[in-house]
Amino acid sequence: MSILNLFQTKIINKRHYSILFSILLCIILELVACGSSDGLQTITTITEQETTKIPVASNTIVPSSQPTTTTTTIQTLTLDPTLDPTVFYVAYIVIDPKQSTIAAGESQVFTVTAHDYEGNSYDITRDCDFIIKREAGGRWEFNKYISSNIGIWEVHADYWNPISGTEFWRDSAVLMVN
Repeated sequence: MSILNLFQTKIINKRHYSILFSILLCIILELVACGSSDGLQTITTITEQETTKIPVASNTIVPSSQPTTTTTTIQTLTLDPTLDPTVFYVAYIVIDPKQSTIAAGESQVFTVTAHDYEGNSYDITRDCDFIIKREAGGRWEFNKYISSNIGIWEVHADYWNPISGTEFWRDSAVLMVN
């Protein structure tokens, strides 16, 4: 009996349909990944969660068999086998604060966070170079800028990949000195 016949004869209910759809989609994704010649490994995770619809009105008697909704989530992660899994691969960096105001002669501390492709983040402040235009005056004490001249200045945080030494990330912030 084909899958189409099963649907036509209503042997498969909605929950089975959801599971079957998930399996078929997984197979299709796997075929696409296997047909790839770039050597990348694809991992597909299928998660199903049932939720019960509860009436909103007060003083409502809830029957024991509430209608449920099944949510299917499919996540695909493609891994490059040439990458070292013990190394943190930076996707982008973020300087904080993005905007700040201080009086001339006061200082502002900046921090930098690196984010990878899997949603992890790490403080890389100690590995960054901080830059402000020479006209701003003042001086840097590591990640703390001690201001001198009044103005609106752009602060840059630069991060070089310590492994390759060639990859470079930059993020910027605005510092207003009154």
